[in-house]
Amino acid sequence: MAVERAPGQIIAGRFRLIEKVGEGGMASVWTARHLTLNVDVAVKLMDGAARAGDEGLLKRFDQEAKAAAAIQSPHVVKILDFGHDASKRPYLVMELLQGEELEERLLREGAMTLDLVRRIVRETCKGLTAAHALGIVHRDLKPENLFLVKDPDGATVKILDFGIARATPEIAGHASITMTGQLVGTPMFMSPEQALGRRDLDLRSDLYSLGVVAFRCLTGQLPYEEGDTIGELIVSISTKEPIEITKLRPNLPPRVVAWMRKALDKSPAKRFSSAREMSDALDAACDVRNLRVTISGFDVDDTMPPADQLAEARSGVLLDATAALPSGSPDSTTGATRRPQRRAWWPWLIAITLIVTAGGFAAWVKLR
Repeated sequence: MAVERAPGQIIAGRFRLIEKVGEGGMASVWTARHLTLNVDVAVKLMDGAARAGDEGLLKRFDQEAKAAAAIQSPHVVKILDFGHDASKRPYLVMELLQGEELEERLLREGAMTLDLVRRIVRETCKGLTAAHALGIVHRDLKPENLFLVKDPDGATVKILDFGIARATPEIAGHASITMTGQLVGTPMFMSPEQALGRRDLDLRSDLYSLGVVAFRCLTGQLPYEEGDTIGELIVSISTKEPIEITKLRPNLPPRVVAWMRKALDKSPAKRFSSAREMSDALDAACDVRNLRVTISGFDVDDTMPPADQLAEARSGVLLDATAALPSGSPDSTTGATRRPQRRAWWPWLIAITLIVTAGGFAAWVKLR
């Protein structure tokens, strides 16, 4: 029997629905008021799965929601409660986030600065590290599931939708409901092995998806031609090489280009072996000039030519850059050459003055 959800409805005697903020085929997400604590939360209602009558999916949701709650990371959305309402439909209560999905930011502003993409990758990798340590593979990492938020703990990225039919069988405690050849996830961000419907996905599939997200953030585009059908997209992901990122963003440092090739390698064995390794490698790739930039107001693209950076600095950005290149060495990113530092002139003036004064005094003594 269908259940109509409406503002004001109370779930499990504790949560009053306020407003629907999202909806998919299997679930809807609402802002709600916790009636006991008098705070706002996010409630995910699995009505679609219940209507489909898939007991296996509902059972897996129960068990994997508990697994998701076990992930302790400021970069993963917090699970606050889980249960079934009066209609025996499952619900999941999460912290209410203030901000926007990464997808919203991309649609509004397009390609991002390298420094911002590096921070997004770094913080996403921290969340993935905590999940992977528990044997949980996300399998649907995409911009819609990365939330950009400012919290007191300093986090700016939180991963959404962990544990919703995404845990490994070892964590779920039962056989996977996904059969070989059945796709689970979003095709545009799938790894080649996931696109082929393989069941033995591991953490490296998540890292490939994060590589696609980073490519999209840096260029505003996907690394494959989408084609007219999902089948054509699957063929591209499985058999064709991704678009060379320098064709879309030619000013990227060579080590960042190499990082992207490794992230999007079709062979899991040739990709990064962990989220931490992936994050550290991007940090190292971006640090080609050992340049420290302090920014106020907005991000400065540290792949810009120096003239462009100077223009942004003059427009009100606080730019405090200290380069550790030796004098006269070329900048590997911009091709510019660092000018040798001029030595201070005043010590020489003082020395010459002292010598002349001493000589004059000696001559005066001799004449007397």
